[in-house]
Amino acid sequence: MALPLINESIVFQKIQLPSGKSVSIRGWKVKEEKELLFAAEKIEDNDIEKAKVVASFLKSCVEEKNIFDQLSENDLKKMSIEIRKLAKGDEVEYTARCSNEECGYTYDDVLKLSKSEKIKEFDLTPLKLNDDLTIAFKDLALDKFIELRSKYLEEPAKLIFYYLINSIEAITYQGQTYVDFSEEEIENFIDQLTSNDLTKMYEEYEKRVSSVKLEKKNKCKKCGIETPVVIEDILSFLIL
Repeated sequence: MALPLINESIVFQKIQLPSGKSVSIRGWKVKEEKELLFAAEKIEDNDIEKAKVVASFLKSCVEEKNIFDQLSENDLKKMSIEIRKLAKGDEVEYTARCSNEECGYTYDDVLKLSKSEKIKEFDLTPLKLNDDLTIAFKDLALDKFIELRSKYLEEPAKLIFYYLINSIEAITYQGQTYVDFSEEEIENFIDQLTSNDLTKMYEEYEKRVSSVKLEKKNKCKKCGIETPVVIEDILSFLIL
């Protein structure tokens, strides 16, 4: 006799993301976890390939597949925290190390996600460069970020510049707003600005970007020194 299908209804939970978007998520099943583990075995020490595998895994747990590719890296970090809670609970076991070099004691610890997550949402406030020109930014989609990282891996100045211009959502010039433009068109437009304008764009964009990390303080179980724990590579910490 064939084994039965488990007729369990799938319940999605709506969450808000750092980019300002929202999606519906569910905890992962054995099928997704198995596929992730099999795919991870083939990955060498390559951050770009890791990001692709994790993105594919998370996408399987999201209801709105049509907007997934528009989500940023920090959106995926926040999503991974919430999906991990649904799939395996709020606590994560990990190995901690004392920050005191003379001690260096390592010990098992538990991190509570709901108490440790520190989320900074993307600031969507437009930047007014002058009376004629206003620029609106967006949180860059992970797919585009991976594309730029792959293309300009050995050229950090180009990576930073093209990251910036691809993060431009809209340009309002002399009362007319433009939202439909190519990378080449926006680059040609930015080339007309002053050096001070570009510097201000870099500075203001940096202030607006989102961030997602896990933070807590541990007291060493051997020497008693308090050690801050900051985890920014959340996708690897929770997923891989």
